[in-house]
Amino acid sequence: MNNTLPSQAPEYFALIKDPKKYVSAALEKVSEWREYYTSRGLEDLHSRKLGNYYGTSEDSYSSQRVISSGSEGELSNIKVNDLHSLVQNQLVVVTSARPAGIARAINSDVRSLRNARIGTGISEFYMSQAGLEQKFVNSCEIALVIDEAFTDLSWDKDAGDPVRPDIDEQTGEPIEGQTIMSGDVKLRVHPPYNVARDPSVATENQKWHILSILYNRFDLAAMYPKFKEQILAAEQDNVPQLKLQVRKGTDNVYLHLVVHDRTPAVPKGRYSFIVGETLVGDMELPFPDYPVDRLTPGDVIDGPTGYCPSNDVMAIEQVTDALHSIITTNNVTFGGQSIAGPPLTGVVVSEIAKGLRYFEMAPDLVDKLIPLQLTKSAPETFKYVDMLSSKKQEALGSVSGTLQAQATQGASGSAMALIQAQAVQFNSGTQRSYFRLLSRVMTKLIGVLRVYADTPRVARIVGKSKSQGLKEFKYTGQDLDSVSSIVYEMVNPVSQTIGGRMQLAQDLISNGMITSPRQYLTVVETGNLDALTGPDEDINLLILEENELLSEGKPVQAVVTENHADHIKSHMSVIASPQAKEDPNLVGSVLAHIQEHLDQWQDASINNPAILLATGQQPLPQMPMPGMTPPPGGPGGPPQGPGGAPPPSGPPGSPLEAEQPKDPRMPTNPATGEQAQVPGAPAA
Repeated sequence: MNNTLPSQAPEYFALIKDPKKYVSAALEKVSEWREYYTSRGLEDLHSRKLGNYYGTSEDSYSSQRVISSGSEGELSNIKVNDLHSLVQNQLVVVTSARPAGIARAINSDVRSLRNARIGTGISEFYMSQAGLEQKFVNSCEIALVIDEAFTDLSWDKDAGDPVRPDIDEQTGEPIEGQTIMSGDVKLRVHPPYNVARDPSVATENQKWHILSILYNRFDLAAMYPKFKEQILAAEQDNVPQLKLQVRKGTDNVYLHLVVHDRTPAVPKGRYSFIVGETLVGDMELPFPDYPVDRLTPGDVIDGPTGYCPSNDVMAIEQVTDALHSIITTNNVTFGGQSIAGPPLTGVVVSEIAKGLRYFEMAPDLVDKLIPLQLTKSAPETFKYVDMLSSKKQEALGSVSGTLQAQATQGASGSAMALIQAQAVQFNSGTQRSYFRLLSRVMTKLIGVLRVYADTPRVARIVGKSKSQGLKEFKYTGQDLDSVSSIVYEMVNPVSQTIGGRMQLAQDLISNGMITSPRQYLTVVETGNLDALTGPDEDINLLILEENELLSEGKPVQAVVTENHADHIKSHMSVIASPQAKEDPNLVGSVLAHIQEHLDQWQDASINNPAILLATGQQPLPQMPMPGMTPPPGGPGGPPQGPGGAPPPSGPPGSPLEAEQPKDPRMPTNPATGEQAQVPGAPAA
């Protein structure tokens, strides 16, 4: 066996150094993909689907107007555009109930947790205020119509806010009219026919993509002034043109963005820009993660393309249009009244009725005529049309017809919510893909900001519950170094319907978790419980931060409005390890802070019980002073209510008895063995 390499070993296109050879190899990859795209019938399929989606077809049918055909124009062709409404229904089901993205921290320390909250807010800012959510919805629409959609994330140095004037490197003077900008992330959406990839490799194994983006050539010349002449002279059709892309304007030209992931063969990746046959930009992959992502309702098994359910209704759409055209033709062509009778004398037919047709027959034949019901279509035709309509709704998981029927029959709100939930469940595959796209892109967005956001920036961030309150975060990329990911998770299908969210709100009211109209409306509108849990999260984060400060020997100030019981319980964890117990200074400082909480708790119980009531706390049980006669019930006496009055009580086992506060167990200093004392209580 001859194991020697051929005299001319093949060279991987992404490793070619020579600019001309590299451009030629990259454009060849584009041509190979488009040949595959055309030969597999995808170009034809996607062309027809886009036409159907916007109300036209190759059979001279149109949803915008009736088109006449036949030798004498006797045929009426009409298109009933069910595909558009069915896909729009899918789109609403998949994208209407977007849960908030949650930033996950790398570590559990307070800084990481706080930065994670900033990351959560930033992701919400880019989704709601920077317009990324609409781009995600657009990508989902493309995928539902023509199988798949692609996004690429990049950094636009010319976006953002002005930072300082641009400086001339030779003179050191500011350049008039030129300003250095802070920069910002940019997200683009691409249809599948503009994204070349390796046709021999399944989707999950793709290592590179070439994105063909149509640009104004004069803009490109301004972006790459060194190659101005080549860009302005570049031919538009430097790659095979698709039927979908009729671009005859001379001002437009393709910018081919070559993106190669980091691989063993290309360890630093590659990121290149090609206009015409000129390499205008070439660098290592400049982002921490691969910037190209894909959305599809389903993958072709072991193939490089996606597949969507709307493919299954194309033939049904064609038959439906033909049947509707037959019915329309019968009524339009033969809808005018016709009369048969003997020859008329002294009567002008046009005077009888406009559009009337009169057939003159021999008198002896008039009574033998059989009426021709030319406008009548067979009942089977209408049944077939209805059956085809049901098949289309079934294929795309639409429940609009079912909901209408249920509403007519007076079905309950819960029943209709269940029907809607079934539609959500049918489209769960697309929804999972959609949420994965959101998670991947927003995680990568945080990574890009971490690298490139080197100047302070402020984001006005709407709360996760989409309330009207805004918070301002000032951050740089360094503030995001502890954010590991942004996660968008699917929720219960029932909660994605208005009926399901109303039922959820009613259950929360019954459990006492919703206490205000604002909370109720938030749950009904969004299904989000952040309005209920947000304050608790803030409090827990504050307690964790105090624990870190106590561990570092730093002072911490107690506040009377804080939940003293929660603080005391959590602070005890600081000295709950054997190592901490061996440090008397640490133990002493923690117990001193706990004593401060006890002092404030006791003072509020005696002198200001209203503040405890307002913060949902129980009064601290009172201990007898030295020399006082213990009240009935034992040395400590019964617990006292506000102002020293006896608290409400009830029979044994009643809820009121269960609510009585218990005597607190005073903490003991493990270093000295001494028990903390309540002020005024006798020493142990």
